[in-house]
Amino acid sequence: MRPVLSIAIPTYNRSLLLEYCLDRHINGLKNLGFDYEIVVSDNCSTDNTCQMVESKIRNHPEIRLFKRESSESVSNFVNAFRKCRGDFIIYLADDDALIFESIPQYVRAMQSDSKIAGIFADWIAYDDESEKELHRYYYLNNPVRFEPGQNNALVEFMFSKFILPEIGIYRRDNILNSMCTTNRIYPNLLFVYHLATTGSIIFTGHPFYKENRVIKKSLSRNGNWLNMSWALGMIGDEMRDALENLLSLNMTDSAIVKYDEHQVDRIRSMIDRWLHSRIELEITRAIQRNEFIIAVQLRRRLQLWYGLRSENDQLADLYNITIPAAFQHVNQLYTNLSEIENLVFHGFKDQGLITKFNSTYPNVKVSIHSDSLQIDPAKSLLICWGSNSATQFKQTFEDLPGHVVDFSHTVNFYRISTPRIIL
Repeated sequence: MRPVLSIAIPTYNRSLLLEYCLDRHINGLKNLGFDYEIVVSDNCSTDNTCQMVESKIRNHPEIRLFKRESSESVSNFVNAFRKCRGDFIIYLADDDALIFESIPQYVRAMQSDSKIAGIFADWIAYDDESEKELHRYYYLNNPVRFEPGQNNALVEFMFSKFILPEIGIYRRDNILNSMCTTNRIYPNLLFVYHLATTGSIIFTGHPFYKENRVIKKSLSRNGNWLNMSWALGMIGDEMRDALENLLSLNMTDSAIVKYDEHQVDRIRSMIDRWLHSRIELEITRAIQRNEFIIAVQLRRRLQLWYGLRSENDQLADLYNITIPAAFQHVNQLYTNLSEIENLVFHGFKDQGLITKFNSTYPNVKVSIHSDSLQIDPAKSLLICWGSNSATQFKQTFEDLPGHVVDFSHTVNFYRISTPRIIL
């Protein structure tokens, strides 16, 4: 019997995460009230993914496994969808989760209205370790519907709300006729545009999907982390390429031969606003990943377009981004230098800063310098607080000047909008 719903799961070399995903959904989907299947498309994994899934299938025939001979991610996404047999399809990443109680209402809505090609919903960024919501991506008070032929209105809406059409439930025949194979990392904008030519599209703020931005610690060692590590793709050339393709396609469909100068400026502004809208989120995520240098670079980008922040915000950036970025720089120096066994802080008046360094980089051996501490200049990287303190060690380190780092200079190198910092 053809199932009502197919859950499409592309995967690659993440057997622990996939098993955790399958186990929770095998149990959770039982109460949907209609038949379903789980379609796993394996992207030529080299771990035990296939053996694990095959062991599940013996007791759960609703799971189906397909093995590919390539590891190209977008093709795996397409393969997973095309293997689905259900009337409706939902994509599920192998490290995420569905909100089971929300799904039936979407299925019923599409069963009762055959014109609906797809429903796109906001989704929850989730901390699975702490079991708490982190944030959402777009907020809609009421559903918004677009009919075929309303492509201009659809594009304007997505740009005005910065809509990322990543999470949806699709009518199978419509989505399979809309999917294009692309090597770009974000094909979703073109998918939704093509889908809108086949039927009605609805956007809603009610989520049925949780994106696990923080994985349980027992699982976090497993596998390849493309979806977590691609931090800048949503604000860089990959996303710009997708946005420009979307607007160009809409231009062609609207029979526009060429935009005038005013229209071109407006399009540039629309694209820039979209890309900038995501930067604040990526700054927060960079800080959470201890990638403070990236956070500095992103904050500078926003400053270029929108000017200086308030004095309080600048001060917060100094302690939350700039000084941690200087410490990240120090850590990189420490790990990159050969024969360096010890990191020595000299002249630091704020013990809290050193405590922060220790908590961020617990594997680095740190000493606090005192007159009684004997330093081997050949095996120590000395970090001096303030430009004057470094001169005290000129005699000791004159043969190895690269082993002394002026922390004041390093902090100023990573300053964002504050005046030059005197420490």
